[in-house]
Amino acid sequence: MLIEFIAAFAAAAVGAGIAMLVRMVTKGALPRVMVPIFAAVGMFGFTIWGEYSWFSRTADALPEGVVVVQTYAEPSSFRPWTHLTPFVSRFMAVDQTAIRANADVPGQRLVELLLFTHRAPATKLPMLIDCAAGRRADIADGMVFDAAGNVTNADWTDVPAGDPLLQATCS
Repeated sequence: MLIEFIAAFAAAAVGAGIAMLVRMVTKGALPRVMVPIFAAVGMFGFTIWGEYSWFSRTADALPEGVVVVQTYAEPSSFRPWTHLTPFVSRFMAVDQTAIRANADVPGQRLVELLLFTHRAPATKLPMLIDCAAGRRADIADGMVFDAAGNVTNADWTDVPAGDPLLQATCS
C-alpha cells in the first residue's frame, strides 16, 4: 500500500508537470489554477486505474494450477463511480495442484481455498468438498476424521451442481 501511495503522488507530480509544461509552451495561456487540477486528475486517475486493474493483474500473476472460481464486484458509497461500474474487490481461487483425495472415501476432496482481497494479504481456507453429494464443509475445530477417513461433526452446505468451486475441485 505504501508503494501505491508513493505512485499516486508521482502521478500527481506528473500531472502538475504536464500542466506547467503546457503553461510554459503557451506562455501562460493556461490558467495557473490548472496545475493543481492536473495534479488531482493524475492522482485520482492512477487510483481508479489501480482499483479496476487489481483483479486482472493479481489473477494473471497466479501460478499454474490456481483457478479463479468466484469474483465479487460491489459498489461503494465512498467511491461513487462504482455504482455505475463496480470493480472486483475480492475473489476466490482453488489451487488444483494441492487437492488431496483419500482412496477410502471416493468422491471427497480436501482443498485449500485461496481468498484474495484488494489491499489485504491472501488467506487460505481449508475446505472439504463432497463431489458425489454436491456439498462442502469448512475444516473447523471439532471436526474429526475416523480411521477410514470419513469425517464426523462436519457442517455441510449444499452446493448447486454448476458451482465453479465444485467444478474446479471435482473435474
